[in-house]
Order: sequence, then C-alpha cells, then structure tokens
Amino acid sequence: HASCLPICLPIVMMRFLWTKAFRKKSIDSFVKEDNTSGTHLLRTLTLFDLLCVGIGGTVGSGVFVVTAQIAQGFAGPGVIISWLIAGIACSFSALSYAELSCRIPSSG
Repeated sequence: HASCLPICLPIVMMRFLWTKAFRKKSIDSFVKEDNTSGTHLLRTLTLFDLLCVGIGGTVGSGVFVVTAQIAQGFAGPGVIISWLIAGIACSFSALSYAELSCRIPSSG
C-alpha cells in the first residue's frame, strides 16, 4: 500500500539490518570449511614487512612515552588510575580473543 510505505520501509530496513548484524555461524561449519578447503597459510613476510612491523612498534611505544610526559606535567596522580583501568580492560580483551581462538581452531 502506498500509504504504509513511508512507515513500513524503515521498520523493514531496521529488521533486515538487525538480522544481518546479529547472525550466527556454527563452529562446526568453521571446522568443516577448514578441513575441506585444503589450503594452508603460506609464509609471505619479506624483510620489508618485518622492518615495517619493527618501525610500527617503535612509533607505537613513542606514543605512550609522549602521553606519559604530557600526563606528568598536566594531569596529576589520576593518570595512574586511568592507566590501571586501561590495562585491566586490555587484559580482558586479550583473554576474550584467546578464548575465541581456542574455540574456533581454524586458520585464516
């Protein structure tokens, strides 16, 4: 109906997006795809790739040093508490990724 279109279309679109965002795939299908594909990951890192990883790590650690210097001069002792909270949150994130990788034992 033409009168329902302006109201019904957003509802249908939201339902479509909701089902797409929260769809699930079983772990058995991951394992079956990994066993039947027959392809394995190849080692393709070159010297340039490894140098880029090293430079990225150096730049990444520099970001933390600059943050600490700015926090020392302007923020005060509350920075220690915020760093501890961020560290705990990162630990929980690492544990959840470790659990996910153990539950889905496939590469790629």
